[in-house]
Amino acid sequence: MNVKNILVAFLFFLLNCGQVFGQGLNNLVQSNIDTVFVTYRSGESGFKSSYTVHKLTNPLQNNLNRTIPESLTEVPGLQVQRTNYGGGSPYLRGMTGNQILTIVDGIRLNNSTFRYGPNQYINTLDGLAISSLDLVLGTGSVQFGSDAMGGALSVNYRSANYSKEKKLALNKVGGSTRVSAPTGELSQRIFLDFSSDKIALTSGITFRKFGDVVVPGSDANKSIKLSPTGYSEVDGDFNLKLKARNGEWIFAGNTVNQRNVPIYHKIALENFEMNEVDRQDRHLLYLRRYCTVNKATQIKLTTGLQNSYESRSIQKRNSDKLTHETDVVQTQFFLTELSHQLSRNLSLSGGYEFYRDKVLSSRYNTNTFTGITLSSRGLYPDHSGHFQHSIFLMSKGVFARYEFTGGLRLQQTSSAMNIEPVGEILDRNLALVQTLGLSIDVSELSPVKVGELRVFSNYSSGFRAPNLDDMGTLGIVDFRYEVPQYNLRPEYSRNHEIGFKFRSKGVRAQISAYQNYLFDVIARTKSGDDSIQGYPVYQKENIERALFTGLEMMFEFSFRKNLNIKGGLAYTYGDNLSKGEPMRRVPPLNGMLQMNYLFGKNQNQSIFCRYTASKSQTRLASGDISDNRIGRDGTLGFVQFDLGYQILLMDYRITVCMQNLSNEYVKIHGSGVPMVGRNFTLLLVF
Repeated sequence: MNVKNILVAFLFFLLNCGQVFGQGLNNLVQSNIDTVFVTYRSGESGFKSSYTVHKLTNPLQNNLNRTIPESLTEVPGLQVQRTNYGGGSPYLRGMTGNQILTIVDGIRLNNSTFRYGPNQYINTLDGLAISSLDLVLGTGSVQFGSDAMGGALSVNYRSANYSKEKKLALNKVGGSTRVSAPTGELSQRIFLDFSSDKIALTSGITFRKFGDVVVPGSDANKSIKLSPTGYSEVDGDFNLKLKARNGEWIFAGNTVNQRNVPIYHKIALENFEMNEVDRQDRHLLYLRRYCTVNKATQIKLTTGLQNSYESRSIQKRNSDKLTHETDVVQTQFFLTELSHQLSRNLSLSGGYEFYRDKVLSSRYNTNTFTGITLSSRGLYPDHSGHFQHSIFLMSKGVFARYEFTGGLRLQQTSSAMNIEPVGEILDRNLALVQTLGLSIDVSELSPVKVGELRVFSNYSSGFRAPNLDDMGTLGIVDFRYEVPQYNLRPEYSRNHEIGFKFRSKGVRAQISAYQNYLFDVIARTKSGDDSIQGYPVYQKENIERALFTGLEMMFEFSFRKNLNIKGGLAYTYGDNLSKGEPMRRVPPLNGMLQMNYLFGKNQNQSIFCRYTASKSQTRLASGDISDNRIGRDGTLGFVQFDLGYQILLMDYRITVCMQNLSNEYVKIHGSGVPMVGRNFTLLLVF
């Protein structure tokens, strides 16, 4: 069936689901701060879940991290790689890039051009507009589809609340301002909330300007500016909610528009005069309908469009060749989900999901001496198509001390592209994955009754379907030249995890161990001694197996309601079983310790400090050694100390922070640019 016909039929169904201004929501939206939707799509308690989950609320307003990727460092033991200042790719149990999945308001951010290894796309989310962030480790493919081999990140933009008034009125003007020095940043966000008892609307706009990164020099008392690393950004978002008979309508959208994002390590290490992303845009628009059929059954239907636009300018030093590349991904989607409470103890959640990408890719080479411009094939085959649709079914049961979660997903993926001189290529593959988790309350077995203790275990198979980046890439990627390849199979993972969770009044803790076996991994293979433009030639094949083993620990203590201490450690050990060497870009042992102390009238003031530490990483793959961002010596360890003060005055929250107090050189393993040196930040939230 034609996609347009599907969307028209879907909209017709929506319009007949009920009239606006009818009954209430019937508790469709859960507000419990412990509730997460990334493990079981209808929601479950994060503590009682049989998976390792983390939740951050208002991630950029409750801390001084600059972007959504950086906010993930609030999770103990999680590191974020940055190829450039405008990027940020988290390591989830040793994996990153297109082997982790990002969901925005329940919609896939990942598209068919996401590449292996670190990428910048999580930073195409306006962190100042995000209300919550759920993270699950080791699972996600059954819940949300392809790519969640290391885990899944679910991000939600903020929305307004209904009021008790009959008439629609402006009830809040809010926003935030951030200023940093000497790494210059000026960020300003403002939003307006309108609401009545049947309508809730929020709309916001964000302006951001980042200067060049200032990092420690060879003398810790001196700093140097890395130029060019700064860029600018303008973002916008809106969310309109309408109460309807038996449910709710949501019409929402968000856009991120970044300009002139330099790829610093290319300029510093690879003799480029210019290497930047001129334009990095992402636009999402969707319509959603929540409908309560009866007390036991709810339906969620979503349709919309998401566009990604990326253009790059590249020129070597002392060269008269200037290259402009542009890639546009136009995504249409249609999602259905049904939740049903079979009994007091057993529930089901299932549905159908459809995504279709159209990829437009071009490359123009201009001779700066003669002014002549010639076109050539882009990074991907122009007018390529990528289609995926899947069905999934999950179940959750609660029986006395036992809670289990299980599910299946079946997905078919098709790719169509024109690769010269082969011609038109149509590639199809099928994937079936499962998950099963069990959480048991063993508090009664403890000799000392001090709180709730749970033991949990889970098994999750994950997959990543080959995408257009795997099959159709032609051109320079990082430090190699890639050529097209097709007839690839999906990558698979099998993750096993066991652990303990504990909570009591003022104490929360968790420790877990996991093992994740990967097979049919798509890897780049060098094509003999061939080279193009001075870069070795690579193509991709399903040739590798890998094993990740790790241990994670986290804790949180609260004393007398005014002192909070939290922290944790994580260690990942990765082996490439096919090559008999370590896996690439595996982060070293790392951890975090943070303290918050409240004082003052009504505890309206706080002092906070955070230690972040990482061991050096010298256990390297051959690909790490040949990567100029890592090299033969690996990555140095570090200890970073941040200190801050916060005060709440009426409706204003003012935060002052000094990051990297000792001006330590901090570079996350695999990064192309270090973290900032000693840096002052002022944050005003209103």
